Amino acid sequence: MQPPSLSRAIRSRSAFLSTTALTTAALAAASFLTLAEPAAAQTITVGEGETHTIDSGVMVSAINFNGNGGALINNGVLTSGANAVQVTGQTILGITNNATITGSVIGIVAENGGIISGDIINTGTIDTTQDSELSGSSVAGIISRGTGSEISGEIINGENARISSVGVGISAGDTFFSGSPVAGVISGGITNSGLIRGTNRSGIGTSIAGSLISGVITNNDTGTIEGADGIAASGGAEISAVIDNFGTIAGRGTFTNGITAGLTNSAGVISGAITNRAGADITGTVAGIRATDGGLISSRIENFGTIEGTNLIGGVGILASGTEDLAIPGSQGSDIMGEIINNEIGTIRGVEFGISAQDGAVITGDITNTGIIEATDTTAGAGIAASISIAAVDMIRGFSPAPDPGLIEGNITNSGTIRGHTGIFSEAAQQVPDPSDFIPPIGNIT
Repeated sequence: MQPPSLSRAIRSRSAFLSTTALTTAALAAASFLTLAEPAAAQTITVGEGETHTIDSGVMVSAINFNGNGGALINNGVLTSGANAVQVTGQTILGITNNATITGSVIGIVAENGGIISGDIINTGTIDTTQDSELSGSSVAGIISRGTGSEISGEIINGENARISSVGVGISAGDTFFSGSPVAGVISGGITNSGLIRGTNRSGIGTSIAGSLISGVITNNDTGTIEGADGIAASGGAEISAVIDNFGTIAGRGTFTNGITAGLTNSAGVISGAITNRAGADITGTVAGIRATDGGLISSRIENFGTIEGTNLIGGVGILASGTEDLAIPGSQGSDIMGEIINNEIGTIRGVEFGISAQDGAVITGDITNTGIIEATDTTAGAGIAASISIAAVDMIRGFSPAPDPGLIEGNITNSGTIRGHTGIFSEAAQQVPDPSDFIPPIGNIT
């Protein structure tokens, strides 16, 4: 018989070994659970006429549309190597994203005859992971490209939602797809209450001849549309959509515009009316609204908010300008044809000029002001000016050919305030032997 003390020691040691064994087993199980591989991302096929829902927490690496009439509701994480959602040659009835759609190059694309006829509704994030633009394709959050391709449903970006890329946020047409530029059409309109961003290009843009953005672009009071330019048409493309801004449309960079028809050596057309509502802003470093390089703004611009160009040198609220490359002989000027109406609560402001036609460009529409048109540079700026740009004056000083000065043809009716160092100014280039050749006329002033 063992002594009591020895018996107690043996029992204690046995209990310790049992506890240790259980703890080791539990740790091993926990380790196994921690190191287990996550569930593999799925590939999903949406059948003809099917509405497919991706549940919360589900990861999808590819989605295929098999036939026409399908629709997609995403509550999970949809990612891919290139294009997260690709509609090619089919017609689908719509896409609702309540979570994340991310492609390395494109978030959602309708291409080569693909049509998205229902709405694209985003309450989450549609974006790309590519951190620089590509030479082989546009980088875009949403894009329509290729013959017969169209997004005819409305694109609705909700409050706190985001559509973004390093290239264009939303684009009609692709600068270089399968070896060549291709046009695209977005016809259902765009309503934004969140953020639409194209970091290096434009928030909303079209840059290929034959491309069109039509319908209505409504930017609500919580909405921001921004990029190197906020909204841009170039390359012979057109934005015929009415632009109705209650929020912020902004160019974020060194030489940017809020809204522009035309980019460097690349004309574009904006034919839809532009309305900037009370409390809203259209801003750029060069100009709030601009027609350049042969670009055309053909409809009315009406302002109840603020339209502003913020550059310390050359910032203009509304600007019609010639080509960016002043060394090109006979470079084409640009035209703002519609009436410019600045209402009683509206401000059109630039550092250099409030409104200006420069370097062969023309403002043919009347200017009616009951608010404030101003240049904040009170030592040299002007509220309204027909002028030659600083770059052109530098060329004259260097005895290089310079473009013609700007021209304001429309009547100016003012019952508000037009101010700067000079209220209304017609600039003579004093460096030219016969300055009278360079004095641009201004229409009647009431």
